[in-house]
Amino acid sequence: MNQRRSLIENWCMESWGELPTNSTIWSETAVRTEMFFCLSSGVLIAVFSFPSDDEIQLEQHLQIPISRWNVGSIQADRAKDGKVRFRHLSQSIMLSAEFRAPEWGRALLEEWLMTMRSESTRPKDRSQRLATVERLRSSVERNLKAASLENAQNELEDLKIKLQNAENHLAGSSSS
Repeated sequence: MNQRRSLIENWCMESWGELPTNSTIWSETAVRTEMFFCLSSGVLIAVFSFPSDDEIQLEQHLQIPISRWNVGSIQADRAKDGKVRFRHLSQSIMLSAEFRAPEWGRALLEEWLMTMRSESTRPKDRSQRLATVERLRSSVERNLKAASLENAQNELEDLKIKLQNAENHLAGSSSS
């Protein structure tokens, strides 16, 4: 199982650029693992298969970003075939039947998201606020520079000159 855990951690780093702050296994068999992940920007439910001991394949996933989550917006219910469906907005994922109640999984995901939300709204000290303002200012400056028409105007002038040169060249070669 350590090999499988290592594969999953590598997948998280490659796919999400971070290791989860928390993770829980919903179901695990010899060839399949269903897990919940708590990431910095939300939670993730993922179903993996393992075609070989050193290979991982993502079968399906459901991402719930903190920015799109509201308390109570995650739904979980048991289907007629015993599987458990987790839904958020228009997305859903089916997980295998487990001894845990669907409400357990929903409550865990909501708890992780509530913790994230409370951390983001917690008052910050002066240096954290200044760093946040500096990052915001830098972002606005970059966006303004990118949105500036000056670069586009310069390129247009260059193209006009090239077009004029081409016209002059063609006019010179057609008069011979």
